[in-house]
Amino acid sequence: MVAVVILGLLFAISFFLRKYRRETVADFTDRKSIYRFFYPVALYFHDKFIKKHLGNDRERRIRLKSVGETNYDEYISKRGSQAILMLVMVCIVSVFFELSYKRNRLEGVLLRPGVNEEETVYHLKVNDGKNSYMVDATVSPVRLSEEQVFKLMEKGYEELKEKILAENISLSEIKNSLYLPSSCVDGVIKVDWGSSDTEVVDTYGNVNNRDLENDCEVTLTAVLSYGDYEMEYNISLIVKPYIYSEYEVMNKKIEDALEQADKKSDGDVLELPREIDGRKVKYSNGEKNYSVIVMILGVFACVIFLLLPDTSLRKKLNERNMQMRIDYSEIVSKTALLLGCGMTLRKAWEKIVADYRKDGKHRFAYEEMALTHERIETGFSPMSEYEDFGKRCNLKEYKRFVSILTQNMRKGNEGLLQKLNYEVEISFDARKRLARVLGEE
Repeated sequence: MVAVVILGLLFAISFFLRKYRRETVADFTDRKSIYRFFYPVALYFHDKFIKKHLGNDRERRIRLKSVGETNYDEYISKRGSQAILMLVMVCIVSVFFELSYKRNRLEGVLLRPGVNEEETVYHLKVNDGKNSYMVDATVSPVRLSEEQVFKLMEKGYEELKEKILAENISLSEIKNSLYLPSSCVDGVIKVDWGSSDTEVVDTYGNVNNRDLENDCEVTLTAVLSYGDYEMEYNISLIVKPYIYSEYEVMNKKIEDALEQADKKSDGDVLELPREIDGRKVKYSNGEKNYSVIVMILGVFACVIFLLLPDTSLRKKLNERNMQMRIDYSEIVSKTALLLGCGMTLRKAWEKIVADYRKDGKHRFAYEEMALTHERIETGFSPMSEYEDFGKRCNLKEYKRFVSILTQNMRKGNEGLLQKLNYEVEISFDARKRLARVLGEE
């Protein structure tokens, strides 16, 4: 089974890669998490295949960092292990369907009913390697002793002559299949059927008249029994010609072969023929095997899961952007105020970051400002760091704010306060509108 092979490969790969980047995985592994077994596998495939062919996922790294999720390896490990675990569950369900299918599949034998039970009709699907045929196989019960009931036999015979016609008009004009009941007289009398020409009318009532060129007279033999008693009656039929299809010809040969097998067998089970009309045949009860379908759909679901956007990451990103828009007017206002007091841009930036750290609350915009300040203090160019600040924030308001600062750094501080004050007015109006929208929501 494909599912078993995939499961085996997954667990084998997990075993051999269990030490892959052990130090990295140990930093974020939760020992209670079921996903931890697949963390090394997820990292390995990312490093060897995805990273090799697609390069570093720089955009996703930036998004993760913007919402405070800085451990990219942890994100890849958890995301990949979730997909692997999903595939494992799909394989397990596929194996379940496969076992269920095999458990209900026939193994070449049919169980006979007990002595006091009714004969059993098995609905079989027969496959000869070319076509599938749906047929009924009647398996008689264990043989009974004889007992004679004459009146019931006569009554049953008259009853059968009317019942067997089914959709036919009369016994002298048979065109359609007959109804050959297995009992009569309210089920008290059992009936076994025989035919003088089983190629035309078989013992199941199938009328095989599609190869006939002329009318054909067939004598049905009804053997009525009750206990050990048996009485034989003959019913004459005139079968009208009809043309058989290739499919129906093979269907008839299968039914005849099953009938012959039933007559030859006296044991507790009926051995089904392995070859009919020179073709090897297989038997089943017609149940479909859904394991392959489950496997295909499951693998497709795993692929879709990996390709679909990470909704939790997108939600965090939206919350982060909303918070930064709310804080924007405050940041611009503080910057304008401090610059107006005579501070340089660098000192004003440092003052805002210091006040934020004293407050102790986590705010994304201020965290980006703190990162910018730290990089400037370590020797990076202030101009490039302010520009990177705008790129990391990735919002038009902050890009506009950075553009005002960097343009004045290039051309001088003339008009900077005027531009910032105008930006303060715009930002406070935007904050009011945002507050109104949030209130309505």
